[in-house]
Amino acid sequence: GHFLGVHDPQDAIGKTDLDFQNPELARGFMVEEKHIMETGQPVLNRIESNPTDSGEPRWLLATKVPVKDKLGRVIGIIGISRDVTEQRESQEKLQKIFLQQAAILNNIPDMAWLKDKDSRYIAVNEQFAKTVGMKMEEIPGKTDFDIWREEFAKKYRKDDLEVIRTRQLKNTEEILVNRTGNEFWVETNKTAILNVNGEGIGTSGIARDIS
Repeated sequence: GHFLGVHDPQDAIGKTDLDFQNPELARGFMVEEKHIMETGQPVLNRIESNPTDSGEPRWLLATKVPVKDKLGRVIGIIGISRDVTEQRESQEKLQKIFLQQAAILNNIPDMAWLKDKDSRYIAVNEQFAKTVGMKMEEIPGKTDFDIWREEFAKKYRKDDLEVIRTRQLKNTEEILVNRTGNEFWVETNKTAILNVNGEGIGTSGIARDIS
């Protein structure tokens, strides 16, 4: 009811998207839902733009799943939308920060990266990508569990949570093992990235080879 601007969800029954959304957006939703009804194919975890009534940016994580009767015929759709505007804006801020520093970071020999608060990589520099044996564009969206051995990934996640919680710089000397199995020592510095309200929205890190 909140997204649709009604106090009682019952007030939305019998209405269509055209009663609540701008016409262009509503028609797009209706075409998509017709396709779901005809094909039985769901839409899962798609991020879509859905501005507020006042025109403010709003991003929703949307899932639409067909409902079938006992004979397997599609008789309706269940839709779930979650407001992820804050997370989206946080990621955009992190990417902007990294891009501002990229020219510098890509010209130093150290590994550098940015992660969101769930420890997903937002961006890395060339040295990081070279060390892990991947292309830079392949890494955003991945976690340490996709890149490092499990025992290392668990430690890195623990460190990220600590940095976000304490908002204190964390300096460690630790062993890294790259994808070819080579071990080397690095000095790692991790710091929290805060939003305007002082809340942790991610971490930044630099690791220097000290082998």
